[in-house]
Amino acid sequence: MDRTEENRQEYKELQRRVKREVSMAKQKAYDELYTRLDTREGEKDLYRLARQRDRDGKDVQQVRVIKDRDGRVLTSEESVQRRWKEYFEELMNEENEREKRVEGVNSVEQKVDKIRKDEVRKALKRMKSGKAVGPDDIPVEVWKCLGEAVVEFLASLFNRVLESERMPEEWRRSVLVPIFKNKGDVQSCSNYRGIKLMSHTMKVWERVVEARLRKVVEICEQQYGFMPRKSTTDAIFALRILMEKYRDGQRELHCVFVDLEKAYDRVPREELWYCMRKSGVAEKYVRVVQDMYERSRTVVRCAVGQTEEFNVEVGLHQGSALSPFLFAIVMDQLSEEVRQESPWTMMFADDIVICSESREQVEENLERWRFALERRGMKVSRSKTEYMCVNEREGSGTVRLQGEEVKKVQEFKYLGSTVQSNGECGKEFGDVPFLFQHDCTPVHKAKSIKTWMREFGVEKPDWPAQSPDLNPIEHLWDELEWRLYSAMLTYLPPPWGDCRTDPIDSDFFTTYSITACRIDCETRYLVENCNCRMVHMPGDAPYCTPEQYKECADPALDFLVERDNDYCVCETPCNMTRYGKELSFVKIPSKASAKYLAKKFNKTEQYIADNILVLDIFFEALNYETIEQKKAYELPGLLGDIGGQMGLFIGASILTILELFDYIYEVIKYKLCRCRKKSHKRSNNNDRGAVLSLDNVQCHVSN
Repeated sequence: MDRTEENRQEYKELQRRVKREVSMAKQKAYDELYTRLDTREGEKDLYRLARQRDRDGKDVQQVRVIKDRDGRVLTSEESVQRRWKEYFEELMNEENEREKRVEGVNSVEQKVDKIRKDEVRKALKRMKSGKAVGPDDIPVEVWKCLGEAVVEFLASLFNRVLESERMPEEWRRSVLVPIFKNKGDVQSCSNYRGIKLMSHTMKVWERVVEARLRKVVEICEQQYGFMPRKSTTDAIFALRILMEKYRDGQRELHCVFVDLEKAYDRVPREELWYCMRKSGVAEKYVRVVQDMYERSRTVVRCAVGQTEEFNVEVGLHQGSALSPFLFAIVMDQLSEEVRQESPWTMMFADDIVICSESREQVEENLERWRFALERRGMKVSRSKTEYMCVNEREGSGTVRLQGEEVKKVQEFKYLGSTVQSNGECGKEFGDVPFLFQHDCTPVHKAKSIKTWMREFGVEKPDWPAQSPDLNPIEHLWDELEWRLYSAMLTYLPPPWGDCRTDPIDSDFFTTYSITACRIDCETRYLVENCNCRMVHMPGDAPYCTPEQYKECADPALDFLVERDNDYCVCETPCNMTRYGKELSFVKIPSKASAKYLAKKFNKTEQYIADNILVLDIFFEALNYETIEQKKAYELPGLLGDIGGQMGLFIGASILTILELFDYIYEVIKYKLCRCRKKSHKRSNNNDRGAVLSLDNVQCHVSN
């Protein structure tokens, strides 16, 4: 283009137009963002922006200076890179002291099946999109977009790796990114956790191996971390239930929160192989996992560039898809014996809680755990392990670990939820406008409650709201992750019982229940007699005015209460579900949240304080209970019992008759035998008398 005045003016005009378009686009984007932030859906974006802004000041990509081991600030790029390499190379290649195992374990030599295509599909489905790539720069989205062809290719590739027990050399390289732990000095390397960016293809391979290992390895029930159908909320819930039971019983509960130093980074790999073999893992898979860790190399990516490459010879890969389950196997085997001696123990990966009824017992259990873990290369942190006594009545002192006092605290943040020694809620929700939670448990975005409701066919209840624009009940179902406790009752229909089997005859409800029957009856009665309905009643009739309520509705409802059994006959349904609930306490929001709500809903702070509150709901259990009536006698059983009784009676009668005949026979036989004996004796006496008389005569004649 010629640099003429005309072209220059045209260029400036286009530049102004582009700037104007960009400015308008930015303004439109900001307007859409502000509009979205004013909605409930935008609250997630609001918290995300706040976290991002807080993280930007602590992110390693923003922190360009770091301190050495002596606390001196390093500013040059070369020295910062050397420090990062020095720290992580020492961390990932240094083992804790441990006892060498002298006993061996039998390996499981068995043939393993080839990798199937459906296993690859499941592994790809479990891989999340939008994650940072590894050194090969191939994201998992590439494999997902290629469809069925790549499934066959990956299955063939994985089968070659499984057969040869050697994976590609490119998979052994990784990029380590330090992530700030949100505590401590941002310029201290020890306050960062190293996450490895590994090849996504290798992660798919790890997913396939992990799925197979989970089928053969059984992890103890005390382990909540990275287990199917378990989450942090289950561990928090179990701990809170235990604490509340002891608080209700006015008894002390002693808890020790054990912290392991560099748990993932210091796992001895010889212990990992031993634990895998002891868990019954086939030797083929043991060698495959060993190959994943052989000759592994990494570099550290920091704000000033990448460090030199170094080997990693100790610990598990942070950021690996397989590492969480491998760590669970190690913890399961190392704690196998000690778990039996301290049953009140919960584990979430390396977060361990030991509970007992006495300080002496929890101290003894803590020592058992320390010995079991440290003899195999794990290390219990003396400074971060803490002790708490729930419902403490008298000064019970503290717990000692190898002669050192364990720090005693009044509250502890367990898996993100603050638990306190007095059983009250923590302070993590002081500025939240309104939330439903279980005793201060953080409200996550998971959908477990909705999943549970879908599985059991539980419909979302239509709760009445005091205000159409402020419905905290609705917030429960959108935000709360806790599963409900329910009791499912089944009664027998007539003639065995008196429950109702007929469907409900109502214009407002499709499913019969006692509550639906009562509301339907009261609604129809008020509409017929007062031509209005209460605000919680269904239908399209007008709401009762204060005058109608005072003059008609209130007396009508009182009449229904008095004539309950005569007018509103609501029988028990044959199938019903009851939900257990217990209200913990109610409180108004804090001043900060009141100001936020006042601005958001254009109401005064006094109105907010009077109309919005924080509810803490106590859920009794995560499981559900089934109570079912059964017939005492089924027809076949009844007929069998009747036949048995009749047979018994008839059999007894025949025996009695036979015994009577036998008795008569014995009596007659006895009489006859006696008569014969008497007759025979009389005959003998007569014969003996005649002979004596003849002899006497002969004797007399001879004389």
